[in-house]
This record gives sequence, structure tokens and C-alpha cells, in this order.
Amino acid sequence: MDKVILNIENGQPITEIGGKRVLTTEQLAEIYETDINNIQANF
Repeated sequence: MDKVILNIENGQPITEIGGKRVLTTEQLAEIYETDINNIQANF
């Protein structure tokens, strides 16, 4: 798998929980170019 470089240039908001940046399911699906359901099923 190629290295994925994350940035916020696509206009998505930065999500923080407990002061730590996290990626949402929607953001992961966009990064991996897949459907949200695949991320939720751990594929």
C-alpha cells in the first residue's frame, strides 16, 4: 500500500476528541476511495 499523506485542503473540518485530532468514517472513506459501509465493516 502506498503511503497516504493527509491534509485538510479538501475543505473538511478538523475533528478533535479529547484534544486529539481524529479522522471520521467519511474522511477515511474519501482517503481510501471507498464506500463508508466498507470502512464500517473494516474492509
